[in-house]
Amino acid sequence: MFNLRDDETGREILRDKPRINQESIKFNELKKLPPNSLGYKYYEFMSSHEFTPDERPLVKYIPDFEIAYIYQRYKEIHDFLHTILFTNVALRSEVLIKWFEMVQLGLPSAILSSFGGLTLLGREDTSNFLSDLTRTIGNAHRCPFVMNIYLSLIHISEPTRQAEISYAVFCL
Repeated sequence: MFNLRDDETGREILRDKPRINQESIKFNELKKLPPNSLGYKYYEFMSSHEFTPDERPLVKYIPDFEIAYIYQRYKEIHDFLHTILFTNVALRSEVLIKWFEMVQLGLPSAILSSFGGLTLLGREDTSNFLSDLTRTIGNAHRCPFVMNIYLSLIHISEPTRQAEISYAVFCL
């Protein structure tokens, strides 16, 4: 949480308080972007699951405005994490995303979800899970702090250097 304050872009994000919603990222325009851009892949992920960026409810019950914004941003970047980590919305994938969030952010909700989610996985969900979890934790350690990435339409429309978007591209 405090990494936002320790980084120039993070401080800019805290100052500007950009939101990730249909209007701010021009969601319906993302389908016109190059197929190898983060924006297009995000649109593809969201559309394939019939999600919209506006589905994340506003954070409530946190009296500190800055902390409330940080939690809101945390919720709003969640689907970008699905996109860059190539995960779907199955429980197994959600648990992996929560582990990434736990390592990167250390937020209590991510910590509880990481460990709690493990108890819900069935036998079929756990095959190769340890290797996927190890890779996810490694990625979380190698990647710059995701909350400090200014996800504007400009940034998400740039084509990647690879044929397909990848975690490594997001972390450049």
